[in-house]
Amino acid sequence: MKRQKPLTELFRTLFKSVILLSGDPDSVIQELFGPLLDQLIHWFTRKQSEETEALLDCLMETLSENGIDPSERKKSASALEEFMKWSIKQSNPVKGVVSGPLSSLVDRINALWAHPTSEKRLGASLAFNGLYRYVIYTLCAISLDTFFTGCSERKFLPWTSTRWT
Repeated sequence: MKRQKPLTELFRTLFKSVILLSGDPDSVIQELFGPLLDQLIHWFTRKQSEETEALLDCLMETLSENGIDPSERKKSASALEEFMKWSIKQSNPVKGVVSGPLSSLVDRINALWAHPTSEKRLGASLAFNGLYRYVIYTLCAISLDTFFTGCSERKFLPWTSTRWT
């Protein structure tokens, strides 16, 4: 059995509070805790650790718990998008291989989609929606040939006015 570091539970409590406060309806509180959440995400996406797992757990719980305010769910979904961006930035990905914190995020979303509770499936869908936007509008714009492999007909790309062949 793997022993937890002594600060992991403290971080778990801290992450949960910061996530809820960054999605607070009061704009002053959002402006205070939103940048803090972003910096925590930037710091903990450097490598896979127990603290990174605790951060992901708290983000996924906020997305899928019953009774959470919609603004807090939205902030949690945008935080997961930020998590994915920085996981990609701070890793050396092998082409076609997902590893580290990003792999853990994808596994969690898949687990929530398979859950029988509708709140959990809604949370997975909200998470996927944010990640999908980033992948389509950023990563795929860079490598269109890879994304549209096997497509035989000509199509207009939604973000450009040119034809892709």
